[in-house]
Amino acid sequence: MKKLFIFVLFIALGCAKSTNLAGEKCTDGKDNDGDGLVDCDDPDCVEDASCQAAMEICDDHQDNDGDSWVDCDDPDCYASAVCTASGEICNDRIDNDDDSLVDCDDPDCSTSAICAPDDEVCDDTIDNDGDGYVDCDDMDCTADIHCEQATETACNDLVDNDHDGLTDCTDPDCYEDLGCVRCNDQFTDVPTSHWAFDDIRALYVNGIVNGCSASPLMYCPASTMPRKFLAVMLINALGETPSSAGLNQYFSDTTDPVTTAAANRLYELGITTGCGTGIFCPDAVTLRRDAVTFIVRALGLTLSTAAADAYFDDVSGYSVPYINTAFEHGIAQGCGARLFCPDADLNRDAAAVFTARGFGITDAFCGL
Repeated sequence: MKKLFIFVLFIALGCAKSTNLAGEKCTDGKDNDGDGLVDCDDPDCVEDASCQAAMEICDDHQDNDGDSWVDCDDPDCYASAVCTASGEICNDRIDNDDDSLVDCDDPDCSTSAICAPDDEVCDDTIDNDGDGYVDCDDMDCTADIHCEQATETACNDLVDNDHDGLTDCTDPDCYEDLGCVRCNDQFTDVPTSHWAFDDIRALYVNGIVNGCSASPLMYCPASTMPRKFLAVMLINALGETPSSAGLNQYFSDTTDPVTTAAANRLYELGITTGCGTGIFCPDAVTLRRDAVTFIVRALGLTLSTAAADAYFDDVSGYSVPYINTAFEHGIAQGCGARLFCPDADLNRDAAAVFTARGFGITDAFCGL
C-alpha cells in the first residue's frame, strides 16, 4: 500500500505542468520563462497593463493604437459615431443603407470626418480639396499669405519682392517710383562716353544728387564742387537725416538751411570739424585731399599704414593715410602717373566717382 502511494505521487508530479517560478516580465525584452516568447508576445502577459492595446481615438488625426491607420481609416473606428452618418459606414466600400450610394458619395456621409475635403494648400500646385481649383485660384486661399495681392515693396534692392518675375524698375509696380522715373532721364552734358557717366547716373537715380540744372537736365561735371554741396552729397549717400541744429550751432559762417544741416551732421558724426576754428568754409571749393578724407571717415575704414610715397609722390601731411586708404579701396585713383594732386580743386565728376565707388552705389536696379 505504501509503495502504491509513492507510485501515484510520482506519476502526479511527473504529469504536472512545468512552470518558471520567476514568471515572464513583460517589458524587459527577455524570454524570462524560457517558452520562446518575449514580453507581450507571451500569453502570460495578456493581462499585463503594459501589453494592453491602445484604443484608437477616431477624430484626433493620430494613430493611437500604432496599427498605421488613423481615425476613420482604422477599422476600429468603422462603427464610431464620428465616422458614420445614419446607417452608412463611410469608408468600407459598401452601400450599407441600400440607397445605391457608397461611402462619401452618400449624402448621409456629408458630415462624416472621413469625408471632409482636405484643406487647400496654397503653394503646392495641387488641387488638395478636389474642387477643381489650384492654389491661389481656389477661393479657400483668398486670405493666404501666398495669395495676397503683392506689390514690389522696394524698387532699388535688386529683389523681386512680389515674386512676379520682375525686379525693381522692370516691374510695373515701380513705374512711378522716383528712382525708376530717373532711370529714363539723361543729363545733356554727360554723354555715355564720359569717364564718370556710370557713377554720375548712379548717384542721380538713387536721389543722391539732382544736377546743376533741371531744364535742360545738366550735371555740370567739369564745375568745381563747393564744400557745402559735397556735405549734402555725403549725407545723402550715408542715408543720414540732416542735423536739426541751428545755422550757427557749430560753424559761424553757415547761412543756408539745407547745406548747413548737412554740414552740421558731418560735424556730429565726427567726419569734419570744419576748415578752421568755428568755420566750415561752405562756399570754398573742396580739395581732393579733403574729399577722400571725408569719405574714408564716413565709411569708418581702417587707415592705411603704407608709406607716404607708396602709391603717389605728391602726398604729405595728415591726408597721407586717407589718400592711401582711398586708393587701396578703389575709391580714388589719382590724377596722373604716381600723382594724386591732393591740393587740386575737386570737380563734380570726380566727386561723383569718389562717392559712388566709396559707398558702392550703382544704377543696377534700373534694369536697363
